[in-house]
Order: sequence, then structure tokens, then C-alpha cells
Amino acid sequence: MASDVLVIGAGAVGAYVVEFLARRRDVRGVAVVDSRPGLAEGVAWRARLGALQEGIDAHVQGWEADAADVDAIEETVRACKPRVVLHTATILTVRELAQRLRAETFARIRATGMAGFLPAQLYLGLRVQKALERLSPRPLLVTMPFPDFTNQILASCGTAPVTGIGNVDNLASELQAMAAVSLGISPLKTTAMVVASHTTAESFQRDGAAGAGRWYARVFAAGVDVTDKLDIDALMKESARRMQSVLIEARVASSAIKIVLGLIVGEGKLVHGAGPLGLPGGWPLRLSPGGPEIVLPPTIDHATALAINLEGQRLGGLAEVTPEGTMVLEPSITTMMHDEFGLRLDAVPIDVIEETALALRAALDRRIATDG
Repeated sequence: MASDVLVIGAGAVGAYVVEFLARRRDVRGVAVVDSRPGLAEGVAWRARLGALQEGIDAHVQGWEADAADVDAIEETVRACKPRVVLHTATILTVRELAQRLRAETFARIRATGMAGFLPAQLYLGLRVQKALERLSPRPLLVTMPFPDFTNQILASCGTAPVTGIGNVDNLASELQAMAAVSLGISPLKTTAMVVASHTTAESFQRDGAAGAGRWYARVFAAGVDVTDKLDIDALMKESARRMQSVLIEARVASSAIKIVLGLIVGEGKLVHGAGPLGLPGGWPLRLSPGGPEIVLPPTIDHATALAINLEGQRLGGLAEVTPEGTMVLEPSITTMMHDEFGLRLDAVPIDVIEETALALRAALDRRIATDG
């Protein structure tokens, strides 16, 4: 049976996405794949039952397959015939780093930047991309693992992902809601347009402030720019305070839903994408079934937005992505990864990303065992 969306990975975010999409009457069908026995089937069945309680006969399928197996993913995609593939799987998550390493170790990682773990974020994405390259027509690819870093590298290996989810989209939704509260109007009458990198988004999530990174934001109420009437720093700090005691996976999944629906339904609504078409950082977009269009506010040009995002990328530890896809890490990342995990990472070419990812996974397992 053909599905509109195939979700690769039935973890915390992927499972929410399946649940939310199953309850949409404008989605023809949803499929989910995961390597863990029974998980995708269980997530699919739970989503179908939840939709049924809301009077919707949802078509949801669960498939067991390993995202690292290119042939298995190709076979699954051929069977599901999705219009959009949402890739959420990774072999190493930030939540795992936070929960299983000592607090001081994780604090150093965060302070230095997450770029040292990019090979692990790319490992499955490269294989999913390879499977999709075998197909014609090829479904659109949307990514979750560190997209405003990794999508640049994926773009050098084949067809670039349409965009990634989360990060800047999360910032924009917070600013939209907090601005509406401040102005005393409905958030549906408020629009936020934001340019910001993963690094800046993480700083807001952690500290309620942009930190060392630049970002650019404008707020419109009923089409009128009201940015100068708002204390944006204070509003974002308050939003971060409210979020401190709750998990964010459902909100990240909501970003995925909005972006996936934009590619399926094509209503031209404003969204924010991470790494759209292989660009660094986060950008305001309008989506259609044909793909994304970058839509900046009139007060900033493309070159300035790109400079902001490249600056954020370097603060996150990624000095450069070469045209061939080699990731060049900042010296501070090289030092931290050697000190904490015994790995020497400086420039990682495309052809060694997979072996580097597996070495990262093994090094993390050793460190967890030591810290434990």
C-alpha cells in the first residue's frame, strides 16, 4: 500500500511523528521502519488505535529493517512508495551523551561544540541517501540528525535533502508564541522570521540566550513589523524557563509534521528549515510539493544570513565543509575528542565517515563503561 510518508526510526521523535500524522485526514498513509524487533509494528498499531479513537481509520504500517542496510531500506521504500522520507535515526544521540556521561564530561562537550560527533549523525543518513538514489522517482528526503551541519555533507554525496527539522524552527515557534503574549494578540496573527544555527538554538535551549552566536529575528503582527516594540531577549529567556522541566521530543516532532505537510499538501505556509538544500544553518522557507523556497525578511540579505549561519557553524566546532564533503573540525574539537574519547579527529573525508562513526560509537561505549 502506498504511503505519503515513511518515517525511518521509531525512537522518541519518530514515534511522535507517526502518532501525529496518523490523525491527519489529509495524509493518505504513514509507514515507519526500525531495526528493533517489534518496535515499528507496535508504534504503527498504537498510532492506528489512537487515530481510531478520534474517528479516523488511519493507514499505518510498521516494518522491521536496519537503516544501515541499503538494500533493505531500498526494498522498504519501493514497497511503501512514499512521497516524503523522514529520516530520524542515528547511532548516537545527544540525550544519551547527557544521561550516560558524567556531568562535567557532557558540559565540556557542549561548551566546545557537537561537531566531533557529526560522523555518527551521518552514518545512517548516508546509507538512507544511497538507497534513495537508486529510485526513480525519488522521494523527497527530510532529515533530523544535526541537519544544518550534516545536510551540507549529504549534498556533496548525492541529491541534497530538502531540509531538516527542529533547531531554528523551534526558536521561531517560541518567539511567535511569546511575542503574541507580549502584544496581547493571538499567535495566529503573529509571524516570526528567524535566521539561526543549531549552535544558537542549543544555547537558547540550554541557557535561554544566544550565547556567543549571532542570530537574526523579525516579528510581524498582521503583516506589520513590530520587532522594535518587543524585548526579544527577555521573551526567549522566559520561554526557555518554561521548557526547562519538560522533554522537547513532541515539539521537535511538531516541526517535522509541519515540514512534511508542507511538502505533501503545499499550502505555502512559512516554516523554518535546518540545512535546506545543503545550506548551513537555519532559514525561513515556504514549502510546496516541488521543494523549498528561501524567504528572508526584507531587512536582511542572503549573504548576511549565510554569514550568520557560518559563524554559528564554526562556534559549534565545524570549521568548514569542503566541496568534496570533507568536514574540517575546529582545533578545540580535535583536542576535546582526543582528551575525552581517545580519538584523533581533525579533517574527516567522506570516504572514512562510516568507519569514523563506528569508532565514535565504540569510544563512547568505553567511556560510558568507565564513567559508570
